[in-house]
Amino acid sequence: MSETNTTQKLRFSSSTLMTTFPSYIFFAGISFMAIRVILNNYGVEGEEWRVVCASIALALFSLFFIAPFWAKAYVKRKFEAQKKAE
Repeated sequence: MSETNTTQKLRFSSSTLMTTFPSYIFFAGISFMAIRVILNNYGVEGEEWRVVCASIALALFSLFFIAPFWAKAYVKRKFEAQKKAE
């Protein structure tokens, strides 16, 4: 595999970024709402289930934020290790 093919696979095209950007705004909004629910209902008797559900939602949406960057860094590190091995 040539070096140009490797670097081209690591970059996102502008059209890919434009299609994923609205989903990031959506997940940011949901995460903000989950934080607000946690802060407003923490310690309120009878509302523990809301805090638990919002905490789970916040953890899952955080994974949606982090996973693409984590995957890109992982692939980049693998390609660099492969280059050093060659």
